[in-house]
Formats: sequence, structure tokens, C-alpha cells
Amino acid sequence: MNYLKYKPFIEDRFKIIDKGQKEVPFYLNAIQNKFIKDANGWDCILKARQQGFSSLILAIFATDFLTKDNSLSVVVADIADNALDLLGRVKNYIKSYEQITGTKVPLKYNSKYELANSMNGARYIIGTAENSNFGRSKTITNLHMSEAAFYKNFEAMMASAGTALVPDGKFIIETTANGYNDFKRFWDKTVMKETAFQKLFYPARDFYEKDFLLKEKQRLGRLYEQEYPESPEEAFLNSGDMYFDRDALRWYEQHSKNAETENGFRRYREIKSGEFFVVFADTSAGAGDYCAAQFLSKTRLDVPIVYHSKQTATDMTPLLCKELERVCDVTGIPPCVAYERNSGGVFELERLASLNRLGKYSVYQMKAHEGTTKSTADSIKLGWDTNSATRPIMLQMLKEAIDKKLIKLYDKLTINELFSFIIKQTETSWKAQAEVGAHDDLVMSLAGAWQLYQSEVPPLTGEDDNLKSGNLSKLWVG
Repeated sequence: MNYLKYKPFIEDRFKIIDKGQKEVPFYLNAIQNKFIKDANGWDCILKARQQGFSSLILAIFATDFLTKDNSLSVVVADIADNALDLLGRVKNYIKSYEQITGTKVPLKYNSKYELANSMNGARYIIGTAENSNFGRSKTITNLHMSEAAFYKNFEAMMASAGTALVPDGKFIIETTANGYNDFKRFWDKTVMKETAFQKLFYPARDFYEKDFLLKEKQRLGRLYEQEYPESPEEAFLNSGDMYFDRDALRWYEQHSKNAETENGFRRYREIKSGEFFVVFADTSAGAGDYCAAQFLSKTRLDVPIVYHSKQTATDMTPLLCKELERVCDVTGIPPCVAYERNSGGVFELERLASLNRLGKYSVYQMKAHEGTTKSTADSIKLGWDTNSATRPIMLQMLKEAIDKKLIKLYDKLTINELFSFIIKQTETSWKAQAEVGAHDDLVMSLAGAWQLYQSEVPPLTGEDDNLKSGNLSKLWVG
């Protein structure tokens, strides 16, 4: 989609009301110019507040209203007051167009929520997300969902107005963040390329002066990151204090990589001969939750393989079995695997153990002093028991590892969950937990893998002198 062609029309024929309430020529600002170069027609925009996106999108649609026969431009606002404001801006564009060109635009309709151009049959409609069926029966050329994170039912609006769009229509979702909700889940899917949209993020620093941002940070306190974010992860924070160190997570974010999800797995590098892996799986019993497993290389202290899928543990087990066997085949060393025992994990781990006919992996057995660096003798129980005693310890140990950047992480969704893990006050104490509406499957599976790192060693085969002597440095190559 070429939005660059709209720039001359807008700048030559439209005026805009600036922040000083003066009517001035509509010259695109730096962020607006960047967007018209970035856009591909189906765009999901996450932004800092008041960067001018709505003004530009309204102007692009107004251009079609004036020049494109039978076009239907639809804008969905979060509430009625904002809908009136948005259409008011469109009417101002048309008024300035008439003044600059000396041309009268014949309007068949000119109401609070609709404009109709009697010359070319084009229409411009503003509605609200308060009506979840808005736009369902129309054939839409251009669709703008404004401040979509604040819709009461984002998914319903996507199903109504979104499905009414013509195949080559423009579809722009634009919003500031509003915590962990349906839009956040949609953004995450877009990041993973599981939707048809392009993700576009525009940080506050690209638009605002440093002095202004400093004053806003002092004024807004905890809400500052939501209104003026420097990363998508910051944008979605809206309550509690972050559990993991913010600067460390920013460092992880900068060093993250992209990887396609294949059958639930994201793989970030080739694993090597001689590596020893510990694997921890956080299980799901269904109901929209995720199963997650982190493959931590004790050799390289990184996590090159992540399993993450909205499946039950029953579905995950055979997939993990196959991947564990592959890891053993490549590295020459059987990995050690544990399941979290809750949510049916213990039964699935027993099943995983029964599938280990070739002995290509070992199954973790619970230990005395579980959750400490003093874990000793194995018990007869398989897997890891996350409870009121072990949970705080395993999270605290993971926090130390993350804050000190001891583990190398590549997975963006894991880092995302670390950002949304907060300290929140309960009736009796403070608790580390996921932000409301967020998930912690990847965090807890990483914490579990770090526990296995503390205690598990490669099995002795009786064939390698280095292993027998405990000299692992010659074996753990990479």
C-alpha cells in the first residue's frame, strides 16, 4: 500500500488545528512521515500518546472521500465523545479543502456520525466500539480502529467491522496500550506473525523532547511507561512493580532474536555436540492456557529452544519426546527433563518416561531440599513440585540470574513475560506474579530449568575419561 501518494494532497489542501488551537497547514511531522513509509495497508500501531496518527489516518481517508468513487471509510472510536471529535476533524479538513481549492463539496448527508459525498457516492462514517456489531452489514473500503486497546470487546469488533472490509481495503489498528487484555493478546500474535497485520511501534523518544518527557515522568509516576513507552513491553505495564530488573530486561530485549514457531517450537541456534541440556516444562490442563518448556544448555548457559503452545500436556508430551531424542542425537548426551507436577504434569511425565525406550533422556526425580542449591538425594517421585515453599525460592534464584544476565535468552515472548511479572501486595504479604491478564508459563518454565541447572549433571557413560574425572570443560564445547 503506497501512502506516500497522499502526502502532497494532504499538505496542499488540508489544514489542521494545532495544540495552540490555531488553524495551520497540515504538514506531516516526523512520525507521520515515517508511518506513510512503513505502512503496508494492514497495520497494527502501538504508540506513545498524541503523536498524530489519528489526524493522519483521518486525512488519508478524507482524501479518498473526496477523490475515490463509492469509497466507504469507517472509523471506530472507543467512546461516543471521541467519535464526535474525530468526525469534527474530518469536517475541518473538508472545510479547509473548500477554502484552499475554491471548490464546494456537495454533501448528501452531514450528520454527527456520517458524511456522504453526492458527487462521487463516497461515504465517511464514525462509530463506536460500544456497539460491537457496528459495521457488520457494510462493505468497507477503509477501516480505522482508533484506541483499540480501550474497546470493551476488541475481538467482537474485529469480527464485525473487520470482516466487512473489501479484499484490497486499508485496515489500520492504532492505539496506546491499556494493560493486558484482548488487544495485548492480539499484539503478541502479530509479533509472532500469527495475524495478517504488520506490527509498528513508535516510541516516545522519536517524537517528544527530553525535557518534556522528564516532566511527564514526574507527573505520571508508574503510569509514565504506558503513556510514553520506549518499548512495547513498557507500554503494557500498568500496575505493580516489576519483579525483574528493568535495565537487564531491556538488555535482553536488545539481544533477542526472531524465530518462526514450528509445531510449537522456536529454535534460535544450532545445538552442538557435547552440550548438556536441562529441560523444564510448565503444563496446561487446557482452558486457554499454554504449555511451555525451556531447553537450557548447561554448557553455554543459554536457551536456544523454547516450546510454547496452547495445547494440553497430553499433546505436548510426544512432541517433547521427539525433540529430546533429537537433542541427544546431536549432542551425544541425554538431556534431563522435568515437568511441573500440577495440572496433570506428574501423569504426563510418567508417560514421557515410558516413551523413553531408547534411553535418550533422563527424567528428573524430586530431591531433598528441593528449590535450593543444596538439593541432594533423589526421591522416588518424578518431576518438580511448585508449592508455597519452592516457588519463592525458584523465582528468587531466577531473578538473580536474570538481573545479573547470567543466562542468555533469545525468545521475545519469554522476555515479554519477564517484563509483565510484577510484585503485588495481597491481603497478607507481597507476591511475585504475572500482571492481570498476562501469562507466566514461560517465566515458570525458565525458573524450573534454572533449578535443574543447579543440580543436574551429564550422565556418566563409562566411556569418557573427562566425564569420569569430572573435567567437563573439555567435553562442554560450543
